[in-house]
Amino acid sequence: MKPTDQNSAKLRQDAEAKFARAPKLRPRSPEILLHELEVHQIELEMQNEQLRQAQVELEKSRDRYVDFYDFAPVGYLTLNRNGMIEEANLTGAALLGVERSKLLHRRFAPFIAPAGRERFHRHFMAVLKHDNKLSCELVFQRGDGSCFYALLDCLRLVKDDTEAAVRVVMTDITERKHLEEAKQQVHERLDKITQLAPGIVYQFQLRPNGSTCFPYASEVFHRIFRIDPAAVRKDASRAFALVHPDDLENLMASIQVSARNLAPWQHEFRLKFDDGTLCWLLGNSLPQREADGSTLWHGFLTDITQRKQAELSMHGYLNELALHNRVLEMIGQDMPLKETLDGLARHIEALQPEMLCSILLLEKGGKVLHQGAAPSLPDAYRHSLDDLANNSECSCNDKECCCTRIDMDEIQQRFCKRARLAGMQSCLTQPIVNSEGRALGTFTLYHKQPVMPWDVRVSLLERYVNLAMLAIEREQARRVSASEQELKAKQAAARELSVHLHTIREEEKTDIAREIHDDLGGTLTALKMETYLLAEELSANKEAVPLLEHVESMAKLVDNATDVMRRVISGLRPTILDDLGLPAALEWYAAQFSKRTGIECRINCVVGEGFEKNLGKAQSINLFRIFQEALTNVSKHSGASCVKVEFFCEGEGEGEGEGEGEIMLSISDNGHGQSKKRTGTSKSYGILGMTERVEQLGGKIKCASPPGGGFNVTVSLPPASKNEERGGAV
Repeated sequence: MKPTDQNSAKLRQDAEAKFARAPKLRPRSPEILLHELEVHQIELEMQNEQLRQAQVELEKSRDRYVDFYDFAPVGYLTLNRNGMIEEANLTGAALLGVERSKLLHRRFAPFIAPAGRERFHRHFMAVLKHDNKLSCELVFQRGDGSCFYALLDCLRLVKDDTEAAVRVVMTDITERKHLEEAKQQVHERLDKITQLAPGIVYQFQLRPNGSTCFPYASEVFHRIFRIDPAAVRKDASRAFALVHPDDLENLMASIQVSARNLAPWQHEFRLKFDDGTLCWLLGNSLPQREADGSTLWHGFLTDITQRKQAELSMHGYLNELALHNRVLEMIGQDMPLKETLDGLARHIEALQPEMLCSILLLEKGGKVLHQGAAPSLPDAYRHSLDDLANNSECSCNDKECCCTRIDMDEIQQRFCKRARLAGMQSCLTQPIVNSEGRALGTFTLYHKQPVMPWDVRVSLLERYVNLAMLAIEREQARRVSASEQELKAKQAAARELSVHLHTIREEEKTDIAREIHDDLGGTLTALKMETYLLAEELSANKEAVPLLEHVESMAKLVDNATDVMRRVISGLRPTILDDLGLPAALEWYAAQFSKRTGIECRINCVVGEGFEKNLGKAQSINLFRIFQEALTNVSKHSGASCVKVEFFCEGEGEGEGEGEGEIMLSISDNGHGQSKKRTGTSKSYGILGMTERVEQLGGKIKCASPPGGGFNVTVSLPPASKNEERGGAV
């Protein structure tokens, strides 16, 4: 029997039983009953049709439920309060890797990886206590050992008075987890890369309401902005608060233009920190429009502080180089020091508009300061510092020569009061000191606002001080050069006068010797002849014998006078020098010296053929006088017993190069030499005279006491032709 037939029979029995209990109806006619039965039959047939239609719809709905439940993309499980699996769809069974028929009435916890079971237990107990849906992520382990990630959405279910059950929706999130892990690895690699990058990798968002944030910023952000990147992920106001006030408006305008046109953004701006330091940044990014109307930039911020500092340094270097060249040009043009320092100060003020320059010079033996240059400072201030005594009011005294001073220094309070009266709030001062450590003045840079003496300002001041020192030393050198030229001119004039006096003296000696020889010699010769004749006449007369003795005495006196005359003439100008030349004169005078003093004097003269061409009149006379003076010194001071003289003169055309035709005279004795006291402290006018004669002829003289004793004078002279070219003395 079919199930439908069984159901019909049961319904028939139930209906008869119910009819038996129902109250009895009043009798009706057969026609009425037949009519009602027929209507009721039709009604039943209609209800039956409706029931069949409902049953078909119910079966379709059940089939759809089965399809939705069993073939859903997620797993559906029902767990009792003990964690046993009561129901499971096919997807859930497939996820767990077990047939559904074998999955029911098994514990759910063993399918969870051991590390997550304790966590699931706490989660399951929490679900049984709450009516809200609770979720957790766990790792499941199949029977074959494979694992997968699942998201469990759990909800407690209570029907009538039955025990509470837990409906579990299990979603496989393995792929998502793998994507998250890959994304995390990408982020980690990106973080490692960005940590090594020279700038900030970032995302910047401008919302429709005008607010901004950095959804992402690499760790370099903290190093440059000194802010944790997490602090600006929702609000970038802290970062913008660091932008230099002078750059903020242009920065925001560039962002608005890029957002409006979706154009690539590139901009340079500065960050200014509380300690006063600046950081230059260069931004490059590409914008994109988001679904909510905001604009998101992906870009890179580069720290270009060093480059900017280098550019500023190069710009400053070029300006300072131009300033340096200008100062050198003014110095090279021999401009007066006042104009040079004034130009230096004006150029500095043009390069540094916030500074005013003042240069004070130390004069009058380092006792008084006066204005060297201060073109932009008030006249009253300049006048108050002019002729200022060098005391604690300035930095030029010895104790401050190596210090920099600002207006806060107590040592310069009186000095700085003058600056404040002139409207200056601060100054940086440094003495101008030359290479020898001597103070030349003071160099000051004034500011109308208080400033601190940072290293940049101090080094800048030092470079300006060096330029001022260069100008001052050049002026001093020019003065010294002028004095030296004047001194050289006076020395040259004195030398020319000395040469002239020597020449005149030699000429006078020659004239006197000639006059003595011609006049007195003639007279003495005549007297000699007269006495000789008188002696002959008196010798014939015996009575005049007494007179003859007087005549002979007179003849001896005449002879003595003649000898004296000859010595005087020889002392003034030996005729042998003019008649026979210098070598003969040297030998003759050496013989006379030995005869007169008893000191042996040996002469060795080596001359070339035609040496007279190289040995001029001036050389002969001066060498002879030097020879005379040297022998005089030997006889007076040396205590020597022997003198050696060597004379050397090349012949015409002998020798080569610069020494061609050289003349040399050497006088050596074996005396006790010249004492250190005499050489170090005393003036030897004889040696000075010899030196003067040698220098007049363009030669060299060397005086020395050899270690073995004695004294040596060596004279070397250029030939007469070269001496005539330089105008040597006669």
